[in-house]
Amino acid sequence: MESMKREHTWKWLAWLAMAAVTVLAIWGAGASCAQVQREREARELAEQERQEHWAHYTSSVNPREEGDVAEATVNYFQEQGMKIRVNPKSLHVRETAFLEDYMAVLLSDREGERCMSFWQKDEVYRDKEDLHDRCRILGGRSRIEPGYKGLVQWNFGTQEEPIIVVSGVELPEEAYYFEYGGDNCFLRTWVDPDLRTALTSPSCPCP
Repeated sequence: MESMKREHTWKWLAWLAMAAVTVLAIWGAGASCAQVQREREARELAEQERQEHWAHYTSSVNPREEGDVAEATVNYFQEQGMKIRVNPKSLHVRETAFLEDYMAVLLSDREGERCMSFWQKDEVYRDKEDLHDRCRILGGRSRIEPGYKGLVQWNFGTQEEPIIVVSGVELPEEAYYFEYGGDNCFLRTWVDPDLRTALTSPSCPCP
């Protein structure tokens, strides 16, 4: 009887041990699967962020690379279906204006044809202090007529937060400055006396 009791006790202990091992194995497998899932999700998120960053990189330019700025300007005009008179092969940057997160660029070719493009700092790089990281094109003029008639301004912003861009070339000698007046802002910019051009990037002072 004592032998049978001991055998019975050992059997129960053996069953308990097997049950414990089984529970631990199941828990370990579940924990391992959860870890694998977390690692897979982390890899997928990293890959998504990499692809998004690459998309921003390829759709923007370094404004210090003037050749890239000129090429991206022509590509933008063509994508928008805008007629161009400039020669893409000889197009180069003439003037650049920076202000806060914005950039305005005046370009010309060897034949003297001019165009203008307007840029904003890419949101991926917006927290960086240096504007010269990457910029994305917002708009532009595929052709600029000389003189007063070719002086044009746009408001890319809102009435509360205007973003003013003004461009023009070959202004007459008596042109010393030009003014822009909106509903709640006023802008005065001096004309370059040597080039007789007017190029200003946005954000006029508002009351």
